[in-house]
Order: sequence, then structure tokens, then C-alpha cells
Amino acid sequence: MAMNLFGHMSEASQREKELMKACELMAAILGNVKIFAAGLSQLKQKQKKGKEAASKQTNPLSELQLR
Repeated sequence: MAMNLFGHMSEASQREKELMKACELMAAILGNVKIFAAGLSQLKQKQKKGKEAASKQTNPLSELQLR
């Protein structure tokens, strides 16, 4: 809706309108694409473990509360 409104404004240049249409077309073409990268899941797991370890260090009672 905002793209449509901006596209009809007189202040928007023709190039800006073309770029907005191109972005909309790319979003429609790609749809529900998932991007995979080698080692990404291991990196996410490492980051999650690091966050968990940091939270345990800042709150030592959290481990006691779980028991």
C-alpha cells in the first residue's frame, strides 16, 4: 500500500518508481526462498551456547531455580 502511494506521488522521480517496481518484482519472484550457507547452523549453535554461558555467569541462581 505504501509503495503504491509513493509511486503515485509527483515528487517521486521516474527512476525511483522503476526501482520500486523492480524490488516488488524481485520479492514476487523469490517468494519463500531459504538461503543456506555452509556452517551456518554450527555458528548459530555456538552463539546460542555462548549466550547461555553468559547468562549463567551473570545469574548464578538460574541453575538453582531449574532444579
